[in-house]
Amino acid sequence: MRIAVTGAGGFLGLNLVKRLFEDGHEVLAIDRGFNVRAMSMLGRMDRVRVTTADVLNPGAIHDAFVGFKPRALFHGATLTADLAREMNAFSDILDVNIVGTGRVLEAALSAGVTRAVLASSSAVYGEAVFDGRSPREDDFATPTTLYGITKVAAERAALRFSSINELDIRIARITAVFGPFEHRSGARDAMSPLFQIAARALSGEVACLPAGGARDWIGATRVADVVAALILKPDLGHQIYNVAARHTWQPASVAARLADALDNGWRWEIGGAHPNIDYRDALERRRFALDTTRIRAELGEAILGSTDTDIADYARWAIENPAWFQ
Repeated sequence: MRIAVTGAGGFLGLNLVKRLFEDGHEVLAIDRGFNVRAMSMLGRMDRVRVTTADVLNPGAIHDAFVGFKPRALFHGATLTADLAREMNAFSDILDVNIVGTGRVLEAALSAGVTRAVLASSSAVYGEAVFDGRSPREDDFATPTTLYGITKVAAERAALRFSSINELDIRIARITAVFGPFEHRSGARDAMSPLFQIAARALSGEVACLPAGGARDWIGATRVADVVAALILKPDLGHQIYNVAARHTWQPASVAARLADALDNGWRWEIGGAHPNIDYRDALERRRFALDTTRIRAELGEAILGSTDTDIADYARWAIENPAWFQ
């Protein structure tokens, strides 16, 4: 199948393109900018067409889609903004995350796409992740950040678009992601704590982790598995799906695994007075994992994999690919 992926230069996009290519599909990889490592990786895949285009440029997006004629789409192009970017680039976030979604969906429809999967976020739940239970897809969305607000707006706009056009749209509400190919692309304001820990391990610097910070981190390769299934499975029962690990866990698990794998005396500590790993989270409160009953019921219990396996795979990949952390 021919499948288009926007945001293909980001680390989730790269994992998905790799997965789709390995499964035998032809892929249109679209991003407004690919770094050297991403281009090198994608250039080795003969069934991947790399196109540089901004989602806010309707002509470029339309031409890319019509020229490739994809049957399916994953729309992952987004600005994952923190407070600083909210304060300095408020309208840019709105444009990319909401208007950009509309541009991409229009281009997809004109090119004959029949199934689209939209990347959303656990940020749509806002404070609900601290309210004592796992948020479910049918819960009312109560975002507290501009990023979360734009994701809710994009979701609802996409579902409206689907209702008035012949384009089947499904939404993946993805929680915190870690894994291969994460890099400083400029689309995300903060690198994951797991990336920060690995970067310090590979440079030999002591990692000082703050206490707390358990989240339902899920490996990027697992998310790629879920997205591929949402693209390809013909008889999905719902429009919105939570995508997360089944439980919350501490980033210290990655530090411990890296220390074992490196076996060179690299040190890390937790709870020190001067942490150098930034979680950008409310560490004093307990965060609850998203409810993943729906996705496991439809795609199988094994679709979310094992956290222990994801951690081990990430530690091995990080040690083998230090250039991605520079």
